[in-house]
Amino acid sequence: MPYTKMERSAPKDVWNWDKMGDTLEGYYIAKDENQGSRKNSTLYHIKALDGTMWKLWGSVILDDYFSQIPFKSKVKIVLTGTGTSINGKYRKFDVYSDTDDIMSNTPEKTIDIEEEDIDSMPPFDEDVPPDV
Repeated sequence: MPYTKMERSAPKDVWNWDKMGDTLEGYYIAKDENQGSRKNSTLYHIKALDGTMWKLWGSVILDDYFSQIPFKSKVKIVLTGTGTSINGKYRKFDVYSDTDDIMSNTPEKTIDIEEEDIDSMPPFDEDVPPDV
């Protein structure tokens, strides 16, 4: 039987930069820090203008931009090119924010918990640090 080459499948909700000029526009909803296999990456949550929720992997460049942008602000991220440094290749972006256009009535992070789930949760122990 011949071999079949396996392809990695990216999660469908993670934004993929395919070509120069690709643009993601929407509202900056939340961020998850300490992600990835080495726990040193950030995932940004963007609600696109069409309502689709996207996750965007951070980078040194994007992390710097997003550190200046308040949650719920309207953002636009444009892939403008690539560069090379001593650490390898990287992507260049233009990032815009509109802090006057704030998404209303949207919590920064939402966790859905059913009432019956609350009853089955273990009691809170002040001596045990929370999972972070």
